[in-house]
Amino acid sequence: MISFTLGALPVLKSLFIEGCKNLKSILIAEGATEKSLSFFRSIKIWDCNEFESFPSGGLATPNLVYIAVWKCAKLCSLPEAMNTLTDLQEMAIDNLPNLQSFVIDDLPISLRELTVGSVGGILRKTEATWNRLKYLSVLRIKGDDTVNAFVVPLLPAYLMTLCICGLSDKSIDWKWLQHLTSLQNLEIVIAPKLKLLPKKGLPSSLLVLSITHCPLLEGSLRRKQGKEWRKIAHIPSIIIDGELIT
Repeated sequence: MISFTLGALPVLKSLFIEGCKNLKSILIAEGATEKSLSFFRSIKIWDCNEFESFPSGGLATPNLVYIAVWKCAKLCSLPEAMNTLTDLQEMAIDNLPNLQSFVIDDLPISLRELTVGSVGGILRKTEATWNRLKYLSVLRIKGDDTVNAFVVPLLPAYLMTLCICGLSDKSIDWKWLQHLTSLQNLEIVIAPKLKLLPKKGLPSSLLVLSITHCPLLEGSLRRKQGKEWRKIAHIPSIIIDGELIT
């Protein structure tokens, strides 16, 4: 299969394509009605390294709530007119080495969860962008470049869950974290060199701190003593490698 045509199956709600090695494109069926495309709720394309393009002009799936695109080596751009998907609540993109750009301004204001991993393009955004995504409560970001691009300017203060994955530095400039006054859940995943938490501690609003595969940091925290422990001792639930330690 080298293409899949939206609208060809008139009441399809969910499309999941995985490991389709010859898939090149997603198309819109000729004569497809708005009604037939309105059934779509989720689209996921995973591990299709020949996949190059979405339909010209956008997806035309007005009731889409979830889209994920992972491991598509040749894909250069996301669907056009993303901001017209006014019901979209969750989006995840990762391992897209040839993506030319990812512009947060293009995302619909309805978005509640966003996951961004390794992408090839320059992440462009403005301070007003985050304020526009007023329903965004969950953000997952992967890799040093993505983290650095997203935290300046400041992330939205109303974020409730933040997951940071795949850091290579021993420490991070965490000043931006104090701005997240609504943050309840912080996850730090796969940071093998990370030794230090923010000097000023973590937001007082935090209820859960989860640390996974961060061996240098985990060692000091498990002892429940020392400077790093004092920074987080006030957090009600602390989870290390899946184990609740407090």
